[in-house]
Amino acid sequence: MAQQLLRRVAFAMPFTVLPVGLAVVATAQVVSHVSQPYMDEIFHVKQTQAYCDERFHEWDEKITTPPGLYIVNYVLAKAMSIITQQHLSSSSLFCSLQALRWINIILFFGCAVVVHTLLHLLHKNPDGKKEENIKEASWLANHNLELSLHACSLLLFPPFFFFVSLCYTDVGSTGTILLAFLLNKKGYRVGSAIFSLLSLIFRQTNIVWVCFIAAEHLISRFETGTLSLTPSSRTSVEVCRPSSFLALPNSLFHFIAGVLRNLPILLVDLYPHVLCVFSFILAVWVNGSVALGDKSHHAVALHVPQFFYFAFVASGFQCVAAVQWVLNSGVQRVKLIYSSSWASLSVFLTTSLTGLVLVLVCIKKMTYVHPFLLADNRHYMFYIWRRILDGNGKYLAAPFYVIAMVIIQGQLSKSSLYTSRLRQFLLIGAVSVALIPSPLLEFRYFITPFFFVSIHIKPMSAPLTAIQVVISICINTLVLAVFIAKPFTWSDGTIARFMW
Repeated sequence: MAQQLLRRVAFAMPFTVLPVGLAVVATAQVVSHVSQPYMDEIFHVKQTQAYCDERFHEWDEKITTPPGLYIVNYVLAKAMSIITQQHLSSSSLFCSLQALRWINIILFFGCAVVVHTLLHLLHKNPDGKKEENIKEASWLANHNLELSLHACSLLLFPPFFFFVSLCYTDVGSTGTILLAFLLNKKGYRVGSAIFSLLSLIFRQTNIVWVCFIAAEHLISRFETGTLSLTPSSRTSVEVCRPSSFLALPNSLFHFIAGVLRNLPILLVDLYPHVLCVFSFILAVWVNGSVALGDKSHHAVALHVPQFFYFAFVASGFQCVAAVQWVLNSGVQRVKLIYSSSWASLSVFLTTSLTGLVLVLVCIKKMTYVHPFLLADNRHYMFYIWRRILDGNGKYLAAPFYVIAMVIIQGQLSKSSLYTSRLRQFLLIGAVSVALIPSPLLEFRYFITPFFFVSIHIKPMSAPLTAIQVVISICINTLVLAVFIAKPFTWSDGTIARFMW
């Protein structure tokens, strides 16, 4: 038994470090073949180098996000210059484009540790096993292997992994907000609020996830009975875990009423996050907008199809899990419905058609086509829109959006973490609020919602997750190869490359 355990642990270790190793290889290739700052790197590198010269008062008005990336880059570059006893300036090695790309690898390593730790914390006992069974060596080894592979597949999410090799905000933004979530799960409220604030300094839209973290904590307090949600005979657990979506409005009403009833206690409990939220509101009020610069192109819009795009992308890039759910749970649900009464079948058909009609109406009335989407042929989304989604194509995609949303909801329901409809509503609501106000359709905007949804989904078996990892590696290799080997001349005469 001991030898079998050691073999399984040894087998799991490579999958724990695999994403970081692949990121090192990818970054080495990018550093070697792309010697000039590319796209947003032009602004990020220039601003970081201004910080390296300690010109903190200078700011490029075209930059839309806060200076979190530049502060972290400056601190790490300053630390390395002190260690090597070199003077730090914009022309020094530690503030060069190549060094800033490698600094992103450090952030990615931290992000990988956070994702692994979160998964082991959230899925410690996914099937409700008895404590003595959890300690069984073979079960624990298999479970750890599944979690390591699952973490690997998430970290290799192609729109995320690609930007690890560039000086972009995505890795730092994702890592800090996930760390804030992890610290809150462990009960470190102040630490969670500090990293929540840091995540906001990377990207303003993380305020949605700061509120999600606080709301998650509220539900946990009511579920565990440390606070009473309702004075009626119904227990707090019954309110927080409605049996169906039909009972959800009533649960929401009691939940909000319970929050208001316990507001003084909750404000004291969540004061670090409350201060974080108030700091964000003050910053927006002073700035006059959520975006720092280029405000005309980053105005808020009611872009409901963003959620549909996200559901399809998230399911598509985790295609093995999606297919597994369809073949198992999905087929079983359909068989159960068709074998039941005509009334049940009618409800199913009516619900499905209603959902499809609502999606079609949202596509018709609330699709927003940003000028950048139509003008920038360096992004894959430009070609997806022009060749698939433009015109009638967006309506033909509606059934696939519905299927993708059903898959995600089904995967969350299957997870022991999200059997509660209230928690599902909270998570899906957070994803919607994070995405729908954005007028621009871009893969990068799906990264943080993807992680928050995926970490709560029950991991697949190790062989199936290994297949997903291989698929992700193939996609990332192809995208990186095209980015490096297929440059083209853009309209302004500069070298352009294809990217997410």
